[in-house]
Amino acid sequence: MELDNGMVSLNTSTGEETWSFLLPEHRGVDEETDVSVSPDGSMIAFSPGQSMVLLDTGSGQEVARLGHTASGPSQFTVDGAGLIGDQGLFTVEFDHDAHISLTPWQEDGQEWKSTIPACDETEIVDVSQGVLTHDQMVIEYSCPFQEPVTVGVDQSDGQELWRLTQGKDYSPDPDIFPAPIPSAEYDFGWWET
Repeated sequence: MELDNGMVSLNTSTGEETWSFLLPEHRGVDEETDVSVSPDGSMIAFSPGQSMVLLDTGSGQEVARLGHTASGPSQFTVDGAGLIGDQGLFTVEFDHDAHISLTPWQEDGQEWKSTIPACDETEIVDVSQGVLTHDQMVIEYSCPFQEPVTVGVDQSDGQELWRLTQGKDYSPDPDIFPAPIPSAEYDFGWWET
């Protein structure tokens, strides 16, 4: 369970506390917090403000502590503090390309950085979402005047595995997405009012 200054793990059969991790310096501080669990459930990240504490879900022991620049209630996003993976933190920074990196939790873990092409002529990208599977990071993004793109990246080395472009490789089902999904004509809100 997330608290304003830490985490408490409960036994789901009995409701008894199995471990707690508290940051007394954050008690009563008016900062939004966020929590994210790794895909295999072995790690949980707690972020009070612009810091992150990674805990082992079995023991509650601290595994790592990192700073970040994201804020608000949704910090663990691909374009925020990053995605919490089993082996490390996955982050993406965009200019006209997507610069992806893995920062491992363990000191002897494999760190990598990779770049995949994103926007043709602009440095502005709208990242719709990012998610981790057991072996891939999937990123969906849009560039002004280009169709939305979904890309699968190998978690082990950051290499692009596949790419799907809306309108070319797939079309949204109108029964599932009744509202129009922005296409290449979408200008990201820069219009006269």
